[in-house]
Amino acid sequence: TAAEFVEGTAAALPLPDGSVDVVRCERVFQHLDDPAAATAEIARVLRPGGRVCLIDSDWYTAILHPGDPAVVAALAELMRATTANPGSGRLLRGLLVRAGFVVDDQAATAVIWDAETATPLVGQMVATGRAAGVITADQAEELTAAVAHGVATGDYHLSVTMFAVLAHRP
Repeated sequence: TAAEFVEGTAAALPLPDGSVDVVRCERVFQHLDDPAAATAEIARVLRPGGRVCLIDSDWYTAILHPGDPAVVAALAELMRATTANPGSGRLLRGLLVRAGFVVDDQAATAVIWDAETATPLVGQMVATGRAAGVITADQAEELTAAVAHGVATGDYHLSVTMFAVLAHRP
């Protein structure tokens, strides 16, 4: 059967009950105001015996090095405050169990960004922090320089823990 693309929302999928064999949802729950509604909707459309794999980040585990710890903490707090569900990764198992799923497996891994990705991500974080007024221009410049030096010398780290939960509908 050919794939078909349809538009909908996480809480209102335009699909009949029990019509889906597999659901894979990655890095979506962190953006949802009501992850329980989305999980219930997955349960509705998934056929009995169907499988779901949810994958998402836990932004409370983000690590950035080097940099002034107070500046890094201010940027991390801003990011968490502006993300609808920043701890979504750690909640996936419970959401699935409460929606009636049986958990088959779960895993966690740190996503570690390479220098080519880390540099623009840090730049975006710094710009957002400056625009929100949580860091000063001097702090932004110092953090940007510290990360650039870390990248140049191989002494940098930017990561977040990702969680994956595989379950089935009984």
